[in-house]
Amino acid sequence: MGGGVHPIAYVQSTECRFQLRSTFYNFIEPRTMPRMKASDELAVFFSTHQQLEHIAQEMGLAEVSLDHWALLNHVVGTWHKGHACSVRQLMSHSSYGSPAAIHKRIHQLVTLELVTLEANATDSRKRLIAPGKLAMTYFATVAKILRKTVAR
Repeated sequence: MGGGVHPIAYVQSTECRFQLRSTFYNFIEPRTMPRMKASDELAVFFSTHQQLEHIAQEMGLAEVSLDHWALLNHVVGTWHKGHACSVRQLMSHSSYGSPAAIHKRIHQLVTLELVTLEANATDSRKRLIAPGKLAMTYFATVAKILRKTVAR
């Protein structure tokens, strides 16, 4: 900035605007990012991910929300360990949302035939959640894809 020039006049001058513009463009100019090497691991990951999405679409599960998947994974995981999960137990897990939201999602999963509600043998008021036929088919198909992926 030259001597004797008012600061406001300098900011409005062409010289200042050019300096500010060039500084700004140098700041936001896209930096050349080092390219990632195409690795087999990434190719396998994206290929498998794409196959899983395709399966979900084919089975009509593409619109199932992440919250529903979290509940379904919990139910199937608990069932796989040999334990039955009751509606009340699942509703007590605050990490899946409020009890009302969990209850609603359970019934939506029942409607989608991903889970079934079964009466407890000792207490008919207590409902146990079990994986439905569609969920078992989905997870079996996913397991086949993962086996093929590991075998590569």
